[in-house]
Amino acid sequence: MAKNEELSKAELYRKERKERLAKEAKKNAKRNAKTTKIKRVLLKVVAVVAAVAIVASATIAIVNHTGSLFFRPAIAKVGDTKITTSEFQYYYRTSHTSLMQTAMQTDQQYGAGYYAQYQGFDYTKTPSEQPFPNEMIPAEEGGKTYATWDDYLTEETIEAIQYLYAAEAEAVKAGVTLTDEETASVTTQIEQLRTTATQNGATLDAYLTMTYGSGINEKNITTWMMRDTLVQKFSQMKGEELTNNITLDAINAEYEANKQSYMYVDLRLYVFDVDTSEIKDGTSQSDAENIQKEADEKAKNEADEFLKNITTEEEFINAADALDKAKEEENEDETTSAAPTQTAEETTSFEKAQYTVLEQAFGEDEAKWLMDEARKTGDKKVVAYKENDKVTNYYAVFVSKPAYRDDALGNNFRAYAFTYTSGSTATSTVSDEAKAETKAKAQSLVDHWKGHDAANGSAETFASLLAHVYPEDASTIQCQTLTDYTTGTLPDEVEEWASAADRKHNDVALIETETGCYVVYFDSRNTEATWQKTVKASLGSKAYTEYEEALLLKPEYALTRDGAFMSIALKMNKSKINRDIEKYLYLMQQSQSAQSSYMSY
Repeated sequence: MAKNEELSKAELYRKERKERLAKEAKKNAKRNAKTTKIKRVLLKVVAVVAAVAIVASATIAIVNHTGSLFFRPAIAKVGDTKITTSEFQYYYRTSHTSLMQTAMQTDQQYGAGYYAQYQGFDYTKTPSEQPFPNEMIPAEEGGKTYATWDDYLTEETIEAIQYLYAAEAEAVKAGVTLTDEETASVTTQIEQLRTTATQNGATLDAYLTMTYGSGINEKNITTWMMRDTLVQKFSQMKGEELTNNITLDAINAEYEANKQSYMYVDLRLYVFDVDTSEIKDGTSQSDAENIQKEADEKAKNEADEFLKNITTEEEFINAADALDKAKEEENEDETTSAAPTQTAEETTSFEKAQYTVLEQAFGEDEAKWLMDEARKTGDKKVVAYKENDKVTNYYAVFVSKPAYRDDALGNNFRAYAFTYTSGSTATSTVSDEAKAETKAKAQSLVDHWKGHDAANGSAETFASLLAHVYPEDASTIQCQTLTDYTTGTLPDEVEEWASAADRKHNDVALIETETGCYVVYFDSRNTEATWQKTVKASLGSKAYTEYEEALLLKPEYALTRDGAFMSIALKMNKSKINRDIEKYLYLMQQSQSAQSSYMSY
């Protein structure tokens, strides 16, 4: 099968993701920095630091006995509470490292320089030497613009700390406290950092100083992590409270006002490339324009011809299959790739397409046409797909199911998967004896449940069932938690069992599938349709944002930045942070270079 068809849906999602990220990064960054994700960002930082720990050893000796340095003035105040320079640099470095890790992972997935091109951030440079892409990540109306990424991170960090102080105070007022388990989780993270430090011949304070900057030590990082965990808990509780208060009238009103945002359409897609491979480095501009025009017309005509006589979904699939086979025969002498594993029926299917995906891929007008309630099964159209304002593909689009909302009731259940093979999909080669052994193992789990837990069991006791019956497998076979599940990645047999009309709480079953056996526990079925829960979640998110904004306007949480020495302290601290990052990047690059040389050797 041609590579085009295999990538058609992936291309749509990739473009939608890329443009959506650029469109929403500025809007979302503020919320992400302020809310409960700070703890998870810190965990990412730990992972990044551990990954490049080898570069740390060269610098640790310098700070091995200076984990906590001299007093430095505050850079701002939240109410009457000072934001210290140490606290500021900890969260600044946390945010920067998270951003850097995202950029690195994106480049690894899509190619070097991809994140810098589409998000404007180059992880190989310090924030202070990079202009902030205000044109790429536009501010909200009346919002702020920034000269550099350093300015952006500085603003976001200060406002994030403001929110942390405010939310912590509100959590205390509400009587929210950490459980022993939550406290132990923070302690575990600290011990993981200590282990990494020890492996590099450093004290924990020295390691923290190297990672986050002067003045960062075990005592204050523990305090901040405990606070972050409390704020995370409080924010989640407040978000759930606000979401649960959303009324049915509000849900219906939002749906009627923004139907397209909550509807889906099922399509068939076949892609035709605009082949501009004849444009070389030395091609003149006029020749390049002619090649582009001819290639554009050729692809458009091919797509039109493809759709011309198609009236049914079956005809679309057959036509796609015929084209695939023709392309394979044409290219069979030019490739040694393995035979395709998917059929045209699979690769052309694009189910539950959302407006945002279609808008980013094809533009507003085409998205509105595809999602219009006037559409009917059999409607078809050729639409252009653009990259950097140039048409790179034409899609032949066939509407197989016009715009609809998801009225399904989601199911909540748990599942253990016992596969017939380890890491192989060739289940046909598995012996009957091996299959019987797998089934017997799964059956033992069911028998244990019926004998011990069926009467008073719960989702939680089911989740720990494997550890009691087969403790040796507890680390490799995980109990999956499926929430609001309708259809997705599970085998049809499991989905059909979970969605059966007579399914009830505490039902447990062993379900045989092509790839193995599933032991499934049914917890509950939602009383709200999937579309209602989606609308409710959207309104809940909006309500939380409004709560957050109102919270920060309270006088007791007012942010003061014009106190004595504050601006000077901030300027000095920012310079120090960027020097530290410059050293960090240098050491990271040296480590990567050494590793590359070693691998070559």
